[in-house]
Amino acid sequence: MPAHDALPAHMDIAKLKANPENAYRLDHRFSAWANKRSGFPVIDIRADRAKWVRDWDKGIGKIASSAQTVFRETALTHNIMQIHLGIKQPDIDWLSRIQTINAANHTLYSESVRDTWRNPRLLQISYSPRDWFSLIDAEKRFQIVCDALEKVCWNTILGQDARMLCPEITGTALLKQRGEGLFGFIDHYIDITFSIEEAQRDSLTHNAWWISAAQLESNSPISHETAAHLYKFYTEVRRDFFNRFLTLITRNITEGWEADMDSNLTSAPLIMLNTDREGRRDIASARKMHKSKDTQICEHCERSQEEAGHSVRFLICAVCKRKLNFACYYCSKECQKADWRQHKVHCGKEKVSKSRDQGRPEYKRSMALLLQLEMQNAHKDADYLLFQRNAEGGAMFSASPFKVAFQHDEEMRSLFREKRALAAIDADRSGLDVLAKCLVDAHKDEEIESRIEREDIIKQLEEEYEVDVRARLEALEEKLEIEGDEPRYSGMCIFDGFLPKVISKWFMGKLQTRIKQLEEVDEDPEFVGPLLQYLQGMARNLEPIPPRT
Repeated sequence: MPAHDALPAHMDIAKLKANPENAYRLDHRFSAWANKRSGFPVIDIRADRAKWVRDWDKGIGKIASSAQTVFRETALTHNIMQIHLGIKQPDIDWLSRIQTINAANHTLYSESVRDTWRNPRLLQISYSPRDWFSLIDAEKRFQIVCDALEKVCWNTILGQDARMLCPEITGTALLKQRGEGLFGFIDHYIDITFSIEEAQRDSLTHNAWWISAAQLESNSPISHETAAHLYKFYTEVRRDFFNRFLTLITRNITEGWEADMDSNLTSAPLIMLNTDREGRRDIASARKMHKSKDTQICEHCERSQEEAGHSVRFLICAVCKRKLNFACYYCSKECQKADWRQHKVHCGKEKVSKSRDQGRPEYKRSMALLLQLEMQNAHKDADYLLFQRNAEGGAMFSASPFKVAFQHDEEMRSLFREKRALAAIDADRSGLDVLAKCLVDAHKDEEIESRIEREDIIKQLEEEYEVDVRARLEALEEKLEIEGDEPRYSGMCIFDGFLPKVISKWFMGKLQTRIKQLEEVDEDPEFVGPLLQYLQGMARNLEPIPPRT
């Protein structure tokens, strides 16, 4: 067996890959499972890392139910010499060294993970790395997990085959519920590692599944002595894999969070700083509820739930549901009766839907769009809310919302709001080109320093509506230029800005503390009096303004 070095969890992967001695770690030819008869198909990581992760996830689900099989096949591939020749003194000495190194690493890595996720400051704020991870898009979350899995496989002595020894760690399991599976695993790791009961501290590594691996079959080609030695060795591989993976995923998430908060280039900081956790739960619930209604389109009049109104309860054809487990929706009994002549041909026999036959795309709303709709509802005087991007100081100082509106043109305001409503409910995002044109042509109030540029607006709209806004906008602008009517949609004004909700709440707390301190001061009234009035005025300006009716 090759020597095991105390590799730091954040070693440069490029150096590991360049070392010929490490080539076997992700080479399928040296794997007990990848593309083997007793294993499963796995793509080369260099061809498609994401598929490599998914292939391993599927393979683990297929094979890892039997810890004995995992133990036996791993040993027959990686430790065939020990099986044939038996365990010698150098093997015992080498294992002892491994255990010593892992014990030191376990202390180092576990404390690092605990100190990050149990940091009192991060537990108190509502824009923590954990909050950020739940708000970024699913593909970005998956890539963060993929990166950690690749790095840990390059860092561990069994390479990618160590994944089979650790079936608790799969992308599928960790990314459930927007990453709650991962944080549940992290919390469990911290709780048992630092348990006051010593017997519990190693229960993640020595769980019931792994304990069963030591129970050899009667016809096993591995002797009891060799099996006992290899069991101890693979236990160290498991412990090392858990430690390194959790350290790496923690580093990936916190670095991603810090970079995003500094650059403010995605919608995650905007959502975190303009809502608290309760508000985000409401947004997520609204998104879930909306998605559950996406395919509720009346088979007769073809109205969606949004178009029919949320008070309308859609009906379902009971026969199609019972026989085919297929939902055909109707917004009323009248529509169901009117459609019967067409529907009865397929009723209970075929899964046929006119709206789905026409290829009507399923509609969903992004978290960024749901934030926009929530803020529009809270600020009735605004036709839209735009956010600063790329301002100095990062997201904490550049996530401020600014109100935009047609203040003196009711006809244009009505048109804009009509297009705004259509873009929010229509799967094709109809009217979004007009929406974008109005916003990029908005002039800025001389007293408002929004620093919002055309590119900022396009990027915000693309995050909210998840389509190519630039192409639609440029097509409309080209059409207006040909018609000689470039100013058609001008007239909006960026007229007001305010602090993000989270920062406003924090600043209000600081102000109230200072005001209380000054109210208790009896000295120098000529200085304290005006300062107190000034701070009280600031506090009044920060208080939530009730929405206009």
